[in-house]
Amino acid sequence: ATTAVAAAVRIQQDLYAETWETPWPLRVRIALHTGEANLRQGDYYGTVVNRCARLRAIGHGGQTLLSEATWALVQDVLPPRVFAQDEGEHHLKGLSRPEHVYQLIIPDLPREFAPLRSLGIIPNNLPLQLTEFIGRKDDIQKTRRCLQDCRLLTIVGPGGIGKSRMAIDLAASLSEHFKHGVFFVPLAPLTDDQLIVATIIDSIGMHNPATDELRQGLLDYLRNKQLLLVLDNFEHLLAGANIVNEILQDAPGVKILSTSRERLNLSGEAVYMLSGLEYPPDSQLPVDEAIQYGAVQLLLDRARLVRHGLEVDEPEMTGVIRICRLVQGLPLALILAAGWLEILSFAEVADEISAS
Repeated sequence: ATTAVAAAVRIQQDLYAETWETPWPLRVRIALHTGEANLRQGDYYGTVVNRCARLRAIGHGGQTLLSEATWALVQDVLPPRVFAQDEGEHHLKGLSRPEHVYQLIIPDLPREFAPLRSLGIIPNNLPLQLTEFIGRKDDIQKTRRCLQDCRLLTIVGPGGIGKSRMAIDLAASLSEHFKHGVFFVPLAPLTDDQLIVATIIDSIGMHNPATDELRQGLLDYLRNKQLLLVLDNFEHLLAGANIVNEILQDAPGVKILSTSRERLNLSGEAVYMLSGLEYPPDSQLPVDEAIQYGAVQLLLDRARLVRHGLEVDEPEMTGVIRICRLVQGLPLALILAAGWLEILSFAEVADEISAS
């Protein structure tokens, strides 16, 4: 860790001293975190790598951030004249445990930056997730690009495919682009589409509307806002989807991300069809190859919640792959299957699924 900090300091110093032939200097953000990572085919994976990436994402160009784990190892052996500034705890997108963050102060380099772009700074009510978001890297990238080009995106797929979880992670990844916040609107409990407006009002924390008429009050409130609404589980309320059109017409700074089992059929709506996590095409794959598939990663991650310290060998991986293939990468089914592993082996779980 001490060598990594010294390298980060040198990188920032050299970049700052460089004469750039560009309209403005190039500045990079660096994050350091310490822990055990998984090496597969020359690249590193795992929760430690993911946490480091999420820590880096909240920083600014020219800024160097340290996690609590790294700070504990280097605080007494920092490079000469380098010290750290305590930035407090911050919630990182997609991670349940907050991170205590430290900023390196490097001599003769800028030390004042805008507030860290964590979820604690940006107004939001995104549900706190207790487990890591796994897989869907391509899906997230594609939907991010789609929301940059449109104002209404609906993620469509069957129940249990992971629409809500992906929408939450996508919204968190986009939060820095919406200065008035990102807000999750749970529609699943509603039995009447007339309740949609009141639910949105409650979710965004709107107070003291300018009019007693809720619909108009909501539109007036949103008119000059720059925010993202996540309307989750819209499929049983499609008759009330016209409120979405009204918001988009009256509030040009608002974007809407919805999840549904079917499209909303609105003008300007972009639709993203979500399928199951990618799973191995063959039941007999080496561990290093099988672990690259999202379905395998999710199953093993959730399995470790009930079987701590789980390590999978080649024979066990055959059972893991069978489970993933039998449920066709359906996230909910993989999570339920992982719960059985407290008393059954992977092969036995696969047998149970096959027989059902």
